[in-house]
Amino acid sequence: MEISIRLWGGITISGLTSISLEVQNDSTILDIKRKIQKLWGFPVADQRILLSGSPVDDKGTVAGYKLQPKSELVVVPRQSGGGGSGSSDSKQSTKGNSQGGSAGGSTGGSTKSSKTTLPK
Repeated sequence: MEISIRLWGGITISGLTSISLEVQNDSTILDIKRKIQKLWGFPVADQRILLSGSPVDDKGTVAGYKLQPKSELVVVPRQSGGGGSGSSDSKQSTKGNSQGGSAGGSTGGSTKSSKTTLPK
């Protein structure tokens, strides 16, 4: 079955914000993370996967989460580092909304998708 994987917050990789992956009912979330790593380069340890806004467990399966064809999972890449100098909160609070805020700011770009099927 084919499911959709979308990058959180309008992030784009190679101009894409989402991809389609071919998965089986017994595929685990960890299997899906490995496919995402192959396609987008995010290390498995740096990925958080959400289903309907809630995190899913690496050991959970497609069947266990009752994913259906065209179900959408969201990848939230964990960023390494702390976001620069510690002074950005106090000195740049009026002009830093598009840099590192957790809401808004980065959703104005184009949204392109790609269908990718990986071999098992």
